[in-house]
Amino acid sequence: MRVPGPVHALYVRTEPLHGPVMLLAGSTWDWLTLDRIDKIADNLFLLTYMALLGALLVVERRIAHGAWVPGFLERRPRWVFLGSQFFFGGLYSAYVVYYAKSAGFGKAVLYLALLLALLVANELADRRLRGDVLRFALFFFVAFSFLLFFVPVVTGVLIGFITAGLLAMVLTSGIVALVHYGERDLERPSPDGAGLALRTLSVRRAVATHGGVHLGLLFVLFGLGRAGIIPPVPLSLESGGAYHDVARVDGGYQLTWEPGLLGFGSSDKVFRREPGEPVWCFTAIFAPAGMHIAIHHRWQRWDDEEGWETTDRVAWSLSGGRSAGYRGFSRKQHLEAGAWRVIVETESGREIGRVRFDVRDEPHKRPMVQRVY
Repeated sequence: MRVPGPVHALYVRTEPLHGPVMLLAGSTWDWLTLDRIDKIADNLFLLTYMALLGALLVVERRIAHGAWVPGFLERRPRWVFLGSQFFFGGLYSAYVVYYAKSAGFGKAVLYLALLLALLVANELADRRLRGDVLRFALFFFVAFSFLLFFVPVVTGVLIGFITAGLLAMVLTSGIVALVHYGERDLERPSPDGAGLALRTLSVRRAVATHGGVHLGLLFVLFGLGRAGIIPPVPLSLESGGAYHDVARVDGGYQLTWEPGLLGFGSSDKVFRREPGEPVWCFTAIFAPAGMHIAIHHRWQRWDDEEGWETTDRVAWSLSGGRSAGYRGFSRKQHLEAGAWRVIVETESGREIGRVRFDVRDEPHKRPMVQRVY
């Protein structure tokens, strides 16, 4: 079928915009359709993406090495590369959606920025993202980011950064082994006819060489995780705040707070305290169905000399599956006036979110309001 001349001319004129437009359209589609991180269908969809990406990456790198691949693929190296580029982009886009919902507004936005940068680079700077070391490192990062939430969704058990990294290393080493299958340690002419020497590695040496790179990446990711930069997927803080009272009622919890100016606000940002009045911290945390873990509220007060000081760490149990988040609370009496925050975290210390408020010893200025959550 021949494309009409005006249509072809329009295509040529707008070609520089095709990448950005498709990037925006794909990301928007993912944001609208990927709502719950524990949806089995969505996770199977991403698992299929991972499997197809791994298969295409093997073919892509074997073509680059001049190794055997089926003839119909060998004649279409550009299509193979575009396929792996498509699946890289699809996974990055999904991760941006899932990790954004867990990132909040703290340091974890840095990991989100990294995902966004890779998503954009995959679409607009694909010619620079080539070569074995870089392609295998990108696959390792994609596998790590996937396993960090996929394994807890399937098993109901949170895994640490080291566990996710080691599993990602196993998957990536399998890809490396398939790429170098049948090769030996030698140098030979480049298959593109440029006359450059191309060094190939045996499976054992290739796995060891790239494994060292991935081990270094694992330690970097572990450091980012310990620093609170990697979001606590698949957990996310749906809501949280400081209240004057939290009471169990039929169908939920009744929250009591003093509204802000003009009635705005759904919790106390400035907690005006009557003598002897306690402060309640209420949070709702989303977790995958079937997950049962301990959640901690770490109460901290700001000290001008020492910074944030922990005064209490209160635990409560979480059962996942509720779309609006599993609800829990803690209470603290005899707080000193000043700046306070409650860090919501897992038993191992992975931060899920935080609640920030100021305590003041002064009368209430507005009538209390209530709602059931």
